Amino acid sequence: MTETPAPATDSATDSPSARRPARQLLAASVGNAVEWYDWYCPTGSD
Repeated sequence: MTETPAPATDSATDSPSARRPARQLLAASVGNAVEWYDWYCPTGSD
């Protein structure tokens, strides 16, 4: 019997660690927006 090779997968794009930088960027951007909003409300809402 001959074995057929498994189909090649692009493990770099399928792994959770490949999506981590985009998720960290999104989380940092949301956190930054909340901080700016928190600063703007008491100081710049005149």
